[in-house]
Amino acid sequence: MKPIVYPAVFHKEENAYLVEFPDLPGCITYGNDLIEAFLMAGDALKTWLCDPTDEYPAPTPLSEIKRQEGDLVPLIRPALYRTEYAKQYWIEEAIEKGLDKRGLTQEQACVILGIEPTYLKDILSGTITPTHEMAERIALLLDFDPKIFFLDDEEE
Repeated sequence: MKPIVYPAVFHKEENAYLVEFPDLPGCITYGNDLIEAFLMAGDALKTWLCDPTDEYPAPTPLSEIKRQEGDLVPLIRPALYRTEYAKQYWIEEAIEKGLDKRGLTQEQACVILGIEPTYLKDILSGTITPTHEMAERIALLLDFDPKIFFLDDEEE
């Protein structure tokens, strides 16, 4: 899963920080302080990127961003990635630890589970989520809680 990051321009105003994304028309937010502005920037970017498309504009290099004196120009990752990356990390870690604990390779686990190696690779890359039945089978074989695959379901 490749992260999507964009430069944001943080303008210090009298009592707040105005945040705008030069590459994303209309993607503007603010925060009462710098921390809140960073959090709001992640949320604004998430909202702007909600339209499911593979054709997001390319981020402008930081050196080409127009700025005024006192502006900050960090790269911002959408807020949605915090949860997704954590979940994917936990899944990868659980599977790898389980394989090590059982002394299995990924290929051996696939044979035992009766699945194609590409299926497990897709799970590890975050491309797919296994069915509940397959999640149970993988978790039983590798000795971890299958709920890790469905953390998003519990949040809803």
